Amino acid sequence: MREDVPSRRQMIGGAALSVAGLVMFTGRGGGGGAEEGEGTGARLSRTRLFRTGPAQTAAGTTTSPGVPIGVTLNMSVFPRGTSMAAALAEWAKVTGCPPLATKVYLSHRQFPVNLGNDKIRWCAATGATAILCYEPSFSSFSKADAAALEHSLAALKSGGLRHAVVVLWTEPQGHKRHLTATQFKDGFRFYGAAARSAGWPLYCCMNGSAQDQWAAYLPDADGYALDDYASRGNWKAIWGPGGIATMADRNGKKFGWFEMGSSASKPVSKATVTAYFTDARDYLASRKPGTTGPVTWYNGAASEPGGLANTVIPTASHQANAYIVGLYSKLYQAVAP
Repeated sequence: MREDVPSRRQMIGGAALSVAGLVMFTGRGGGGGAEEGEGTGARLSRTRLFRTGPAQTAAGTTTSPGVPIGVTLNMSVFPRGTSMAAALAEWAKVTGCPPLATKVYLSHRQFPVNLGNDKIRWCAATGATAILCYEPSFSSFSKADAAALEHSLAALKSGGLRHAVVVLWTEPQGHKRHLTATQFKDGFRFYGAAARSAGWPLYCCMNGSAQDQWAAYLPDADGYALDDYASRGNWKAIWGPGGIATMADRNGKKFGWFEMGSSASKPVSKATVTAYFTDARDYLASRKPGTTGPVTWYNGAASEPGGLANTVIPTASHQANAYIVGLYSKLYQAVAP
């Protein structure tokens, strides 16, 4: 990359701070919830399978994998009145890493036609990638929902959203949906044309805890992703034989990690989280440029014990997780454009 051309992270970092200055503390931001993070699976020893840092070209110069890496914030952990833009600016300040992507959770049969959603508005203002998680009707497929999905995507694009990926029914095996593999794959066939109509790639996003079902659920999509947390203890399976990243590479698809985290439920040790980050960094940095979709850390809470294990900000009430900042920063620096 030429030194006189700003990187995407530099441009988004400046834009994020400008946006935060305009809208800080102007309204309650929306959030989302993680369903992943089940299991204990603590793993205190590991074998380094990948080199650390970005790929090296034949000439010895560094090539970044160019991953749009960011954070997904659950606003329930912030003081009332904190805006999404202000919270994302705090993340950039605390970590030194301007977010390049965030996950947008839309409700069942919700099809926004403007930038009223605070996360989508922030992505449009900064150029970050919006991971748009739609949930059209699946108990019976609906032509009206397909038309609404297409209209929504066209409206968001014309409204200024530049970078996005589209997801149908994130975590389909989760307790909220329980889609069968047949429903899931048939749904992608039914809604696929509408989901791709704006020119953005269509992803599936699996439950990390449903490892034995990843292959059975693979639909006709442009990218395969998952939500997988350290407490599960199965992160090496992601790129191992039969892993979702392995299947993505085999099928010529992009791989995304839409929610990373310590745990959404049970307590997890610092040693396990450190191993998780280190292995993830080494693996993601080893991937070829252009083969990896968005990656985000889930900063939020759950009601179960250990549910605050992902919460890095606000920092005042979560000092026990401060060590995550350094781990996240190393991952970011290794893979971001």
